[in-house]
Amino acid sequence: MPLKWDGMNLFLEVLSGPLSGKKYKARLGLTVGRRNGDVLLEDDSKVSGLHAKIEIDNKSQLVLVDQGSANGFVLNGRRVRKVAMMPGVNFRIGETAFRVVELTPEEVSSLFETKTWREPLRELLERDPGLDRPIAGAAQTFTPVLQLEFIRGFQTDTVYTLTYGPRVAGFGHLDLDLKEMEAGEIAFEIHPGPGTAFFRDKSQGKLKINKQEPQDGQSLQEGDQISLGATVIRVRYL
Repeated sequence: MPLKWDGMNLFLEVLSGPLSGKKYKARLGLTVGRRNGDVLLEDDSKVSGLHAKIEIDNKSQLVLVDQGSANGFVLNGRRVRKVAMMPGVNFRIGETAFRVVELTPEEVSSLFETKTWREPLRELLERDPGLDRPIAGAAQTFTPVLQLEFIRGFQTDTVYTLTYGPRVAGFGHLDLDLKEMEAGEIAFEIHPGPGTAFFRDKSQGKLKINKQEPQDGQSLQEGDQISLGATVIRVRYL
């Protein structure tokens, strides 16, 4: 059964505290906590280590569910254990206020740094006008949009949002620049596919997905982690 809010660009917006203004995709499996979670509320002493997780209820509705915390959530002045992920809902976890918001595709795009091969190429040509290196163009779009989120290593907090492909990643590459010495000139390629993205390892055995050797042409899943040297990249779909 499809999710009631499937296809909507629902986000959790933080309204108070150190993360105020940040927005997180309200996706199945997203977690909130003080020590563990996609949304880390490290400075809020009333938040449990792993406080909440987005799940699906019996009506196929995304809901944020308490994970056995001492304080639960505060919704409309009442303490509750579940919060429906519906636009306009305001609630509090510990001392941190949240709001569920629905964003337009344009607003979603503006949240993330989008890099294309044209931008670094233009910068390179400005430095060296005599250089003219051919780069393959993009013939297909990623549907849904693919996001690569760096969660460990030199580029931590960097996000590449990929709307078209195929794309190539490597150390100093003009397309997706990996600031990881282990990457080599080309570390991997990502190709669009129907409803997913396909991965091709070019690292000569240096790279792993979810701590396993990748299969040639394997489909990337939501939450997959690509590790190479000190770098870890998490896969997201928007």
